[in-house]
Amino acid sequence: MKKLPHLLVLVVLIAGFTISSISNDRDVVNESLAPTNTLEQFRSTIGTVPQHDNLAVLYNQSELVSNPGAGAGGADASAITDPGTTFGYGNQITANNRMADDFTIPSGETWQIDSIILFHYQTGSTTTSTINNINLQIWDGATPGTGSIVAGDSTTNRLTASNFSNIYRVTATTLTNSQRPIMRSQVSMTGTTLGTGTYWIDYCAGGSLASGPWNPPRTIPGTPITGNGYQRTGTTWTWAPVLDPTSGGNPQGLPFIIYGSIVPATNPNYGDNGQTGDNLYFFANSTAGASGSPSQPTYQWRTAGADSNTLIVNRTLATSLGTGTLDDGRFDIGGQLPAGHSIRFFGTNYSDFYVGTNGIVGFGTFTPGGGNWNPPNTGLPQGNITNALFPLWIDLNFGSVTGPATNRLWYEITPTEVIISYENAYVFGGIATTFVSFQVIISHSASPTQNSRVIYQYSEDLSGADFISRYNANTLRQHLSGLQGSNDAQQVMQYRFRDAGGTVLTEGPLFGSNLAVAFGPDNTALPVDLISFSSAVDANNVTLNWTTGWEENNARFDIQRRTYNSESQWKTVGSVAGNGTVYEERHYSFTDKNLNSGVYEYRLVQYDYDGNSNADFNLNQAVEVGVPSSFALKQNYPNPFNPVTKIDFQIPVEGLVTLSVFDMAGREVATLVNETLTAGYYSYEFNASNLSSGAYFYRLVSNNNIQTKRMVVVK
Repeated sequence: MKKLPHLLVLVVLIAGFTISSISNDRDVVNESLAPTNTLEQFRSTIGTVPQHDNLAVLYNQSELVSNPGAGAGGADASAITDPGTTFGYGNQITANNRMADDFTIPSGETWQIDSIILFHYQTGSTTTSTINNINLQIWDGATPGTGSIVAGDSTTNRLTASNFSNIYRVTATTLTNSQRPIMRSQVSMTGTTLGTGTYWIDYCAGGSLASGPWNPPRTIPGTPITGNGYQRTGTTWTWAPVLDPTSGGNPQGLPFIIYGSIVPATNPNYGDNGQTGDNLYFFANSTAGASGSPSQPTYQWRTAGADSNTLIVNRTLATSLGTGTLDDGRFDIGGQLPAGHSIRFFGTNYSDFYVGTNGIVGFGTFTPGGGNWNPPNTGLPQGNITNALFPLWIDLNFGSVTGPATNRLWYEITPTEVIISYENAYVFGGIATTFVSFQVIISHSASPTQNSRVIYQYSEDLSGADFISRYNANTLRQHLSGLQGSNDAQQVMQYRFRDAGGTVLTEGPLFGSNLAVAFGPDNTALPVDLISFSSAVDANNVTLNWTTGWEENNARFDIQRRTYNSESQWKTVGSVAGNGTVYEERHYSFTDKNLNSGVYEYRLVQYDYDGNSNADFNLNQAVEVGVPSSFALKQNYPNPFNPVTKIDFQIPVEGLVTLSVFDMAGREVATLVNETLTAGYYSYEFNASNLSSGAYFYRLVSNNNIQTKRMVVVK
């Protein structure tokens, strides 16, 4: 008689395998088994989850847990969300069943993908993984199976590690069922580099048991629609949305995590001329670049002000400056910068400049090679023209009757900038709509200590249709864009230019849309020298004081505040005007009034006159306002985490405080606080590098107050 129950269990297990094997496309509800794994079994079989040291989570939709700690042996439970009926979807290599889901790389980013985490189970396994094979490929089409395969393939086993995720797949009425332990598997994708766009991962798995492998859907409590996953079955060989229930049901997403790193953007988003010191120049365009690149300029087309000076208007000369003509001419502009101001270019200060009709602005002596004002066939001059800007080095003719009847070439000098605007400039040899509009903005200041910033702006909106068409087809005699400081070719910067055969060697998306390109000093360096930044609290008011040693082109400081929590959003609470360009100390103050009791962080965001934000300055210490009115333990952040997280709490009165961490068995694994603390707000860092993956609890005790919260370590 004692053996009969074991026999019955064996029979049910066999039935369960049979049911799972009948339909290879999904694992539907049909279970009656009681849990078979004990807590001790669970502890002894859990393995080390794959490590990802020095890698970032690039994309994460790994939601699976519906009932933390409610599963077999204290593990987590992933319950089917009503009205669903499916435990998982067939993902078997042997049955040619594949799953797919999409991810998007944001604009301006390039990802270097190291590995992808996938989740599978085989009905009836223990917590020792039975997953032994995963192949995966990535598509760049609008749906899986369309477009091109950009990484991976359909046959290579890319599995590097597989371990129990500490999650069981169950129904809402059988939370402790242990038939379906979900495994967390790492797939190697080393060498995969992808740029901006939407992609699909397409994968299938193998295992040592007869059932599955099955792919559980994302589980979000109370949310029946969880994504837009696809499945392709070996019977139909067509991709279809994953639905639960299967007939007219709710679309489901699939859990996965992408690990890797963001690749620093390269040319044409930003770059430098390879020089140092006074010769150093960087460039950046107004599309997003990588972290650490020079700041991107904001596109802002400038309109002529009251102090603008017209050089050419409506095919007519408006001045006799220099050797100006409507075609192949130049205009010399001297003595018009504010007193004591100059433009610094490749380490030399200039007070005068000239404007050429063929899209050239320069300093000093203009000596065209062989008397030819037109652009050379290749690149920038590198010899016959020095100390010059080439925003659009192209053969223009403002006097052509073929071009627009209304056109203008003008300049304006503001207290901080020189603006030069080419508007409706006709390109020699074109038709009526072969005209272009672009601008040059050059900063100037009193005794500048670093090279002046130069911005080129290109307007698609104000350029002709034929010019845009020819530009996009690369049929223009164009050399865009760059600058040159001397005869030394190493100092030449070229953003877009052609070789002798007409091939564009350096791509620059100037006329794909309105765009700005900035040339300037190392803009990763701060535009202001912040000497000090401090705070003082008076009742519910916080006064911030800061001092700068010098400033360049500083328009203002925005003051931002957030609650003392890295997940909180910064909020701008005030603004203080800057002092432009000065080379002596300046003192600032701002008072944030009538704050609620709490802990706050502050920072300064500095802006240039052109609207660019170039620097953030964080106050080193959090600011405490008032005394907490209640005892509270906050949820740790981030959570889940690897390996460091923060735990915040507040106590309204002084007392002995203990903050401890416990494992699922109730054993204390760390003590963060065990001392008398005054009333206030506190934050402590917890490093779990010596702990295994899984769920833990942390508990705060003070003056007969106790609070406990759960956190998850994921490695």
